[in-house]
Amino acid sequence: MSDTAITEALGLKGMMGYDTFCPEPWTEEVMLCRVCGLDCDVMRDVVGPTSFGGAMAKKARKHDLFTCAYRGKAWHEQALRLVKGIEDCPSPTLKRIMQGDLQQIIESQEVME
Repeated sequence: MSDTAITEALGLKGMMGYDTFCPEPWTEEVMLCRVCGLDCDVMRDVVGPTSFGGAMAKKARKHDLFTCAYRGKAWHEQALRLVKGIEDCPSPTLKRIMQGDLQQIIESQEVME
């Protein structure tokens, strides 16, 4: 099952490991969104599933939930696709082009204040 399906099963919009994180309680003070670079919002000591398998098995565990305030926004979803594309791209030239596009999207939203 994809990361998108996992976060949807958990009732979240976003991508686990990019703009949504479920670490053990109080192990992380701050987590940054890997898409836009901003501090994620946090809910501490949440009890619930943290994976698709956990949701299907109805298993819950205590964890912290970090989420980017911009997850699910159209521009953030586009930026997420670029981040994943950059990671998967074998061409350094294309990576540089995509990184430029990513920076332009983020700057156009004025999230980097």
